[in-house]
Amino acid sequence: MDTNPPDDDHWYYKLAEETKPEGWHFFKQPGGMIEDKGKFTPNPLAENIPNLDGGYGYYQRMLAGKTKEWIKVFVLGQYGSVQSGKPVYPEYNDDLHCREFNVLPSQLLLGWDYGLTPACVITQLSPRGQLLVQDELVGTDMGIEQFATDVVKPHLALNYPKHHLMSVADPSGLSRKDTDETTSFQALAKCGFPAAPAFSNAFTARRDAVAKYLTKLIDGQGGLLVHPRCKMVRKGFNGAYNYRRVQVVGQERYRDIPEKNEYSHPHDALQYAALYSQTVSTNQDFAKKLVYPRMGIV
Repeated sequence: MDTNPPDDDHWYYKLAEETKPEGWHFFKQPGGMIEDKGKFTPNPLAENIPNLDGGYGYYQRMLAGKTKEWIKVFVLGQYGSVQSGKPVYPEYNDDLHCREFNVLPSQLLLGWDYGLTPACVITQLSPRGQLLVQDELVGTDMGIEQFATDVVKPHLALNYPKHHLMSVADPSGLSRKDTDETTSFQALAKCGFPAAPAFSNAFTARRDAVAKYLTKLIDGQGGLLVHPRCKMVRKGFNGAYNYRRVQVVGQERYRDIPEKNEYSHPHDALQYAALYSQTVSTNQDFAKKLVYPRMGIV
């Protein structure tokens, strides 16, 4: 069977990237072009170029008037995605940023998002400065204490039993609740996860922290790598985490902040981890001050 890459809701994607049936083999042919900061240039790894009408010009002519999703599938050779808005991370390239990799023996950095759809994204910062997104956990209709106790703790004990843990979370969790005057940080610490507040809750700062890793190349690999088991984060990168289009006549317009949906929560958690990782890698003294003593937790 031969096909252009379908969207990430397609049965082919699920077979090739998720279930991978025994005895089946899937191959990816390099795209005709590559994208760098919005510009398209010939891909030196592309095949069959001498047999095309005009060589690389065959693909250059295809670009005119096409949407970015169309170009991803038919020119860049990447999976598309079913989108209802504008992707938050156009810098993401699934072929570059999603791959299998090993868990390092170093500390795990957990990024937390609060609310009744809590999320925890498990990351590591490699010695070369790559942000490795190892795992994800997302809850539904549960508070942070139940999520931490019933979901996160057992998962860490089973899969990462020997790793030292560090947590960073949404700074808005420092506000006391009306019911019992405790904070979300105190609730998390009670469950054994004392966390540092991310230094900012501003969306632009959070998005830019992730984008800086996405636009890096380290030893020929992406500065941010997502393990395929992180299905929610990966699908969010591929367009499910997006800006909603404003219904107006004329030029396309989108909201300034992403739509809140099932994919936004793990991405919020990832953004807090990315913010902290950048702080640690650029300012060790600030990082030491930022951790638990700032919240009065011993």
